[in-house]
Amino acid sequence: FDNLNLDEVLSFTSMLNKPSISVMTRLGMRNTENNFQHPSVPDGNPLKEHVLFSIGNEEWQDQSQRN
Repeated sequence: FDNLNLDEVLSFTSMLNKPSISVMTRLGMRNTENNFQHPSVPDGNPLKEHVLFSIGNEEWQDQSQRN
């Protein structure tokens, strides 16, 4: 956040990628509940549905101060 002067960081992964979802959760990111069909994944592929996570700069700074 500081080096790039960002307000928010977004991350996404396939709904089936539970390890990545766990990492995003542990980092304090929140599920935006805005799942989407990834346009580069063919229809019918089980990896098509993705989940979107985000964390804001203020959330990150608050979390960093607590650790």
